[in-house]
Amino acid sequence: MNLSSRDSMPDASLSRNLTKLQHLNLSENYITTLYNDSLVGLVNLISLDLSNNKLKGINRMGRSGVSSSAVRTDSLSPRVRAPSPLIPWLSSIRRNARAVGPLGWQGKDLPRTTIAAYAFSDLVRLRTLNLSENMIMLLPPELFHNLTNLLILDISYNRLMTWDDPVLGSIPNLTELHLRTNLLDGITDAMEVDFRKESLKLVDLQDNTFKCDCSLSKFNRSLNTSNFLNWPYLCREGKRRGHGEYIARAPCNFATQPENHGRMRAIVISTIVSSLLLVASVMVYRKRWYVRYFMYTVRMRTKVVREEADKYLYDTFVCYSQTDRQWVFEHLVAKLEDGGRYRVCIHERDFTVGQEITDNIISSVERS
Repeated sequence: MNLSSRDSMPDASLSRNLTKLQHLNLSENYITTLYNDSLVGLVNLISLDLSNNKLKGINRMGRSGVSSSAVRTDSLSPRVRAPSPLIPWLSSIRRNARAVGPLGWQGKDLPRTTIAAYAFSDLVRLRTLNLSENMIMLLPPELFHNLTNLLILDISYNRLMTWDDPVLGSIPNLTELHLRTNLLDGITDAMEVDFRKESLKLVDLQDNTFKCDCSLSKFNRSLNTSNFLNWPYLCREGKRRGHGEYIARAPCNFATQPENHGRMRAIVISTIVSSLLLVASVMVYRKRWYVRYFMYTVRMRTKVVREEADKYLYDTFVCYSQTDRQWVFEHLVAKLEDGGRYRVCIHERDFTVGQEITDNIISSVERS
C-alpha cells in the first residue's frame, strides 16, 4: 500500500483487511507522532517506509503509559486482534496537516514529533524498516522490541548522536544498518557491541563528522572494517582528513600496540631492574677500593678462625665421676658426637696410655 506524498486517503473500511498487508509506504507525509497502537494489527507487514517525515524524539514511556487503546489492544489474544487504527490515525493527520501544516498537529498523550517506545512491537514479521530523512536524535533499545526478523534498518539523514547503551540486541538477524549523514562524532563501546553482531554484513557510516580521537583508532583495530561501506571514513581534526592518515600517526598507545597488560608490566619491571643494576654497578665502580678492602678483611677473619680451629684436637673435655659414667657414654657423648658435629675428649678413651693422669688431663685440656 502506497500512501506516500500526501496522496488521497483510502476509505477507513479497508482497515479490517490490513492484517494481510505486507508492504506499507508512508514516506513524504507530515507524520510527527507514532503511538504504541498506531500500527497494531499489521502482523504480516514485511516492509515499512516512514522516510521523509517529521519524527524526532522517542518517548520511553511503557505500553500502559501512552494510550488506553494500546493497552486494550495488547490485552487481546492474537486471534481476535482489533482492526488496525492506521486509517483513522492517518486521516486525522491529513486533516490537521492541510489546516495548519506539519507543526500544528498534536494529539493524544504524546508530544509532537515523537515515536512511542513500542510503536513497532507488533510488526513481528517486519524485514525492512526505513526511518531515513526524519529528525531522530536518540535510539532507545525498546524501539526495536519484537523485531526479531528485521534484516534492513535505515536511519540515514537524521540527527542521530552516539549512544552509550547497546540498542540492537533485540534484532538478532539484522544484516544491513544504514546510519549515513547523521551527527555521529565518535564510536562508543556500546556502538562497538552493536556493530560486532555476527549477522551484520553491511554498515554505512558515511558523511558523519567524526572526531579524530582514540575511539576511532580502537574501533579500527577491534572491528572487521571490511563490513563498513567505503571504509575508511573522514574525520575532523581542525580540517577534514582521511581516517587512515590519522591512524598512521595517532598518539594512542593501542593504535600501534596490542592491549597486552602483561607485556607492559614485564617491560616496566625490566626497566626498573636494569636501572637498579646500572646504579649499583656505578656505585661499585666508584667505591671499588672500599669493596676490595671489605672483601680482604672478611677473607682474613675467615682464615684466622680456620687456623685457630686447626690448633685444637677436641671441641670439649668432659670430666665426670664413675657414678655418672653410664649417663655420659649413653647420652652426653652420643648426642655431642652424633654425625661428627663435635669432638669430645673423655679420659677412658682418649688419654695416652702410660702417661701420668695429671699430664693427660693438662694435655687434653690444652688441646680442647
